[in-house]
Amino acid sequence: MKPALPTKKMALGVDPDIMQTMAAVKEVAQESNIPTVVHPKISTSTAAPSPVVLPAPPAPLPDDVAPVVAKKVRGPKPAPVRRTSVDLPVYVIEQIRSMAYHDNKTKRRVILEALRAGGLTVKDIDLEEGPADA
Repeated sequence: MKPALPTKKMALGVDPDIMQTMAAVKEVAQESNIPTVVHPKISTSTAAPSPVVLPAPPAPLPDDVAPVVAKKVRGPKPAPVRRTSVDLPVYVIEQIRSMAYHDNKTKRRVILEALRAGGLTVKDIDLEEGPADA
């Protein structure tokens, strides 16, 4: 049989230094009009919780009536896309990147808006950012 290992005795409660710090924080919070966190009170009563009342199930449909199923509304779809490669001067690429960053847009959108401003037809739906269809 092994001898019992000595155990370290721990004081119960909160360390007085921590209590002093918590009191100082509370005082500063009150002076600075900082709101406090309010926690709900835990009920100590031994009363049984009230039963949960579920709504009654819907009445069954007659045999000759089909249930109405909501359809997804489909709007206009973006045009199909195809990847292309264009060699551009580095300073133009940097300007596109910078415009996209500062205007919080994608480089694709910056380029399409520039093409639209240059006279090409670009539909609004194709300017939207979404999953790529290809």
